[in-house]
Amino acid sequence: MPIKQDDLKFSPRQTTLVDSHVGKRLRKMRKEAQITQEKLGEIIGKSLKQIRKYEHGKNRISSSVLFALSKELNVRIESFFTGLDRPISDKNYVNADITTAEVENLIKSYYSMKAPFPRTEFLTLIRAISDSDEDY
Repeated sequence: MPIKQDDLKFSPRQTTLVDSHVGKRLRKMRKEAQITQEKLGEIIGKSLKQIRKYEHGKNRISSSVLFALSKELNVRIESFFTGLDRPISDKNYVNADITTAEVENLIKSYYSMKAPFPRTEFLTLIRAISDSDEDY
């Protein structure tokens, strides 16, 4: 796996970029399952505060908790690590876990432009200011 070795080194008290990624995936899957943080905490025996810390990458998720989460969310354990197949510190790494509200607002704004010209200009602007070199 092309994750940088330094990304895997950690001290017992410090979280890593991998922990942050797993937390973001947890949040995404929990929302897709339409379960609140509070309800998920009740189900697996953790506090609301602890679930928040997991989702924000502030605390590591133990293997037993990860196992319980995968069962309750009806997902495979490896799905928490989806997207780690490339260096997570790469500037072109696109975090697919952007918030639903952010994506929804972007799409609404895009489709509120009735004429095709502003849409084309909008896409040109986004591509110009993004750091990606990809053609879409």
